[in-house]
Amino acid sequence: MSHSGTTTPHPHRPHLPRLRHFSLPSGRSVHIALSPEEASTLRSKLLASNPDVPFDLVISGSPEHLDALKEAHSHHEERKRLLREKHGGDFEEWEKVREQLDGLGKEMHSMLFLLSASF
Repeated sequence: MSHSGTTTPHPHRPHLPRLRHFSLPSGRSVHIALSPEEASTLRSKLLASNPDVPFDLVISGSPEHLDALKEAHSHHEERKRLLREKHGGDFEEWEKVREQLDGLGKEMHSMLFLLSASF
């Protein structure tokens, strides 16, 4: 899954990266615009940079956005199930390591946000 991060303010937590594009199981890219205006600009940029590459463009929070996320999520949950079935204990060990890394990464991101806000 491909993504690039930008930050979006949230009233109760530090800024967290937002997913701006991802791939569907078919390989087709889904790009996420935060507004119809941004969608227009983004569509022009994507067509200019890769005119022969098909993509979907959705507005953040729209039913189309949710449908695409559900499709990608279901696909990856199935991949996860198959990996767990195939690799058993090794998979469980990897999951524990990944969870620890995710938690540490979030904490580091929060600390960096707090440090940058104090300067």
